[in-house]
Amino acid sequence: MRFAARASAKEQRTSVTLSVPADSRQILAVIADGTDPGTPDDPSDDSLDMVGLAAATNLELRAAGSLTLSLPLLERGASLRATVTATGASGGIFAEVVGVPGVSLDGQVLVYPSLGSRASFLVPTASGSFQGAKLWAVATAGDGSQTDWSRSYARGIDPPEAGAEDVMALRTEAFLQLPTIHAQTPSDYALSSDGSVQRVELSTAGGQRLNALLFPAQAAFTVPAGVLSEDPNDVAVEAFDANVDPSAFQFADLVQQTAHIAYAEAAP
Repeated sequence: MRFAARASAKEQRTSVTLSVPADSRQILAVIADGTDPGTPDDPSDDSLDMVGLAAATNLELRAAGSLTLSLPLLERGASLRATVTATGASGGIFAEVVGVPGVSLDGQVLVYPSLGSRASFLVPTASGSFQGAKLWAVATAGDGSQTDWSRSYARGIDPPEAGAEDVMALRTEAFLQLPTIHAQTPSDYALSSDGSVQRVELSTAGGQRLNALLFPAQAAFTVPAGVLSEDPNDVAVEAFDANVDPSAFQFADLVQQTAHIAYAEAAP
């Protein structure tokens, strides 16, 4: 698919060609100004300032065809700057703020590009085609060694009203408390979370994987005998705030009911 986004009121144009799934119904275009303090091989110190946002909805794509679109940026008042602050009930455990990864709209998610922790974000207001849209937010934490890390998501956040003038602050006290996982032995683990459902992931150096869904949430998990032929070398736990009925469970329930998701990985 080819589309062009109008980058300013002076009719300057930026064009980009995208390959997207044939069943895509929406496109989100982001315009950002970037700064690099002289280290082009190190993106960690770059800053990106999102200056424009555009979207197209109700697309009808064909697998063998292409489509050229011109997307005007959202007008003033139809978007608002948003920040994610690492404060609140999390107790300051969030070392890196990632920001706004997407907008849910008409049953699909418009995904923002990976702009990094030094980026500022624009979000649409609840107007026009974004009436009824929902925002996502995410923050991460690490122990500095890249062996233990955690991520917490919040979705279903109402966008600001049209004409709002203040910066929209997305705060981590609305996130699900991060789960923890500790190895007692290579096959026994202690779990902790305030979510009502947990999913434990284990993998071995030889490529074996074990995914276990626990509901109600449990404080301990033991690897069933004979399932893995070697000790796991990668262990993670995911927590959800959904209330699952074990007698009539479908995996779609987690997607439809969950507003907060927290994920943590730890050295076994």
